[in-house]
Amino acid sequence: STTVINPQIVSQANIDSLKQALEYVVTDGLGQPAKSDKIQIAGETGTVQLENGNYIVEFCGYFPADVPQYSIIVSIHKDGLPASGGLMAGDVFRQIVDYINE
Repeated sequence: STTVINPQIVSQANIDSLKQALEYVVTDGLGQPAKSDKIQIAGETGTVQLENGNYIVEFCGYFPADVPQYSIIVSIHKDGLPASGGLMAGDVFRQIVDYINE
C-alpha cells in the first residue's frame, strides 16, 4: 500500500513563479531557439565544459506549457566551440516538438 504524506511540497505561488520563469527562457531568454510556432514551450538551457575540454549542451523542456503533456531532455556531447545549450540543443528540441505536432 502507498501512504501520501504530503501531496504538495511547495506552494502554488512558487509553482506558478517557476513555470513563468521557464516560459520566459523560451520566449525572451537563451532558450529562444526552442520556441515553436505550433505550441508553447517552457524549459531551461545548460552548457558544461568537461575536464577534457569537450562540452555537453542541453535543453530540458516541456509542452504544451499551459497544460504539460510531454517532457524532453536533449543532451549533445561535442568537441570544441561553439557550445550553446540554448542554440544547439534548443533547436533540436524544437525540431522534435514540431515533428510530434505535425
